[in-house]
Amino acid sequence: MGSAITVALMIENANDLFTVPFRVKFDPKVVRLNDVTAGNLLTSDGKPVLPPSKNIMNDTGDAQVTLSRLPGSGGVSGSGVLVTFVFQAVGKGTTAVSFTDFTLRDSKLLQLPAAAQPLTITVR
Repeated sequence: MGSAITVALMIENANDLFTVPFRVKFDPKVVRLNDVTAGNLLTSDGKPVLPPSKNIMNDTGDAQVTLSRLPGSGGVSGSGVLVTFVFQAVGKGTTAVSFTDFTLRDSKLLQLPAAAQPLTITVR
């Protein structure tokens, strides 16, 4: 209870990745989402990214997140951490953390094939 839980979402073999909008769902009786930060993948070529756009709604167990590179900077290719989440344990139990509306887009804003696997957090 009260402990921080850090989770990294990794992308493998991205090609021309430019922006990633998605939603996160979790049980707010078990965890709360304290922060969302960009990982190293979108900056792997040394170019900066926009600050993550995030709307965390801990009352309902939802968050909307968008990660994007700066306009005109093109996309990146490779593997690495896309985003890091910092959850806080607030109640005993188990919650699935799922990623919905998970869309990878290239520098032309075309959708890239992708699926984010849910994860399970157990608080004892």
